[in-house]
Amino acid sequence: MSCARLLLMLFLVTAACAGVTTPARPDAAPVDAAPTPDAPALDAPTLDAPTLDAPTPDASTLDAPTPDASTGCVSARQCPAARPVCRLDTGACVECMADADCGAGLRCEANACRAECDATRPCAAGSLCCGGRCRATASDDAHCGRCDNACPAGARCVDGACAVCSPTCAAGQTCCGGRCASLTSDPTNCGACGRRCEYSQRCDAGRCVPSCTPCPAGQSCCWGCTDLQTSTLHCGGCGRACPAGTVCVQGTCVPPCSSPRQRCGATCVDVLTDRANCGACGRQCSPVELCLNGACAGGCAPCPAGLACCMSTCIDTQTDAMNCGVCGRRCNPGATCVTGVCSGGCLPCAVGNSCCDARCVNPLTDATNCGRCNVQCSTGERCEAGRCVR
Repeated sequence: MSCARLLLMLFLVTAACAGVTTPARPDAAPVDAAPTPDAPALDAPTLDAPTLDAPTPDASTLDAPTPDASTGCVSARQCPAARPVCRLDTGACVECMADADCGAGLRCEANACRAECDATRPCAAGSLCCGGRCRATASDDAHCGRCDNACPAGARCVDGACAVCSPTCAAGQTCCGGRCASLTSDPTNCGACGRRCEYSQRCDAGRCVPSCTPCPAGQSCCWGCTDLQTSTLHCGGCGRACPAGTVCVQGTCVPPCSSPRQRCGATCVDVLTDRANCGACGRQCSPVELCLNGACAGGCAPCPAGLACCMSTCIDTQTDAMNCGVCGRRCNPGATCVTGVCSGGCLPCAVGNSCCDARCVNPLTDATNCGRCNVQCSTGERCEAGRCVR
């Protein structure tokens, strides 16, 4: 009970004994009224409100709000397994944003995981594309000389061939690194296995001795004078051996050309039909001739007035969009040839854009030309990295 209440009761008792009537308070009960029993005790200790019943939010759900249809994903937790990465800038679920998002041997291109190499992405010189990965077939025991050519147990891949000394080497030879070698003349095993001579030396009677006198122009000293532009053992530099099945062209290991194609410079061409290399590299036909079976032939009989002979055909170069003004001058897609001048169509488009229906578009983002011209996304879809997605 509080001190104020005790003092009030003491005053009332004293007044009653003395016969003194106390002035009535508007908010006070009559003096002879019994104290109200249900009045709250003022000195009861105040207890802190319990906090244990406040549920703690699950941290695992904080970063996965319900996606809004207009914005797409905001967390990778909302993306399916086939496209597990969320692009926060576009709200689209994609396969990858970086190479680290892809598996071994794959890299990320346009938000899609692609093989390390294929027909359009060749490997560096000295390697071949095997199962989507670049392999050094000159030394890879699982892809020795060519893809999937595994060397047997106990053998090693040396210069693109499985090498094993079996059962023994011929007289005068020693087994070194899985292959038989002459210690008296092999510059990589001179006098002992693994003892290599410098490229400016040769192995003579098991000793490395000076090799090259001044080499002819265009050659280098690689255990002898060597043309680095054509040598398959020293292609582009001493010791850079080409994998088996490749050739050295202009210092680069490249696959051989299939018949009837042959290599002219760094390119395989069909010398039977190529007008710039007709029958042989560099043999070019005139503008009015065709290359037929490796020989320049054809041409036009005298054309009517106003026409020109283009590829054995009389052409009106004033109106022909494939030969506008002169033979071989092609107008851009969608353009026409008017009085020998290309008109309309696309001007040269910016890098990454394509000309579709006489206008430049970005096929990576254009919903009416998604990936290529005239591929239109469905209603509710957008074009993302050249693919229609929702």
